[in-house]
Amino acid sequence: ACAVRAACHESRFDDAARIFLSQIDDDSGVGGYVPIEASFDWDHPLLIGLYAVARESQYASMDAISTSDTVSHSQAVFDTAKKLSMISPSNHDTYVLAGGIALGRAGLWYDCLGFVTNQEGHTGCYWPAGMLACLESSRSAEAVDLYEYFRDPEKNAASEWQWDGGRSESVLQLCRDLALQAMGNVASGGQSKNAMSLFRE
Repeated sequence: ACAVRAACHESRFDDAARIFLSQIDDDSGVGGYVPIEASFDWDHPLLIGLYAVARESQYASMDAISTSDTVSHSQAVFDTAKKLSMISPSNHDTYVLAGGIALGRAGLWYDCLGFVTNQEGHTGCYWPAGMLACLESSRSAEAVDLYEYFRDPEKNAASEWQWDGGRSESVLQLCRDLALQAMGNVASGGQSKNAMSLFRE
C-alpha cells in the first residue's frame, strides 16, 4: 500500500496501478493471486489500489490516439474488482463498493453512472457503488436520482435491486442509508419529505 500511495502522490498512476495489479495477476511472474483485505480505509491497499487503476485509465484515455483503443474507466475498475473476487469470493460486494468509492475519489462519478445504468447485468452492489461514487464526488443530488431510477419498477422490473419476493418498495438497507445520506446533503430541492417517507419504510 505504501508503494502504491507514494506513486499516486507523484501522479505516477501507471506505476501505482501496475504495482497493485501485480498482486492480483501473475503476468509479471512475480507471484500474484494475493488476497486483498476488504477494507474501506484509505490507508489500506484496496481503495488506494482501485483509485490508482481509475486514474491510470483516465490518463491513458487522454494519451490514446483513438477512443476505440480504451475501455471505460469504470470498466477497468470493476474488472479489477471481479479479479479480486475470484481470489476472495466472499468479499465480492466489498470490492465492488470500493470500486465505486475509488471512482468517486477520482472524480469519475459520471462515468460510473453511465456504467451502472447503461449496461445489462449490473445488479446487486453495482448500483449502491454508483451512489457511493456520487457521494464521494459531492454529487448528492445525482445519488438521489440514481436511487429513484433503480427504484422505478417500470425501468427495472426484473432487477435484483428488488428483493423480498420482487416487491418494488423493498430495497437493500444499504441503498436506503445511502439515499438518506444523500438527501441530507442536498442543500435545496425539497428532499425533507422524501427523506421522512424513506425513513418510515
